[in-house]
Amino acid sequence: MVVRSKYMKLKDFIRTNDVNQAGIARDLSVSNMAVWRWCAGERIPKPAMMAKIYQITGGKVEPGDFYDMPNLRQ
Repeated sequence: MVVRSKYMKLKDFIRTNDVNQAGIARDLSVSNMAVWRWCAGERIPKPAMMAKIYQITGGKVEPGDFYDMPNLRQ
């Protein structure tokens, strides 16, 4: 079982990795507004898009990171 020590939201990835929402949007072939909505928590990307986000972030942003869940890791 793999347990990550810390999850990373997409907005945190953008903030800490010297990228911007426009660059992420371009890499994913979506609008800037789509990325903004994901970062703001207004929308959740579809599973296929979550897989692309996982790929372009080098696995730092996982599909589960789009859901607000209690911290189950101790």
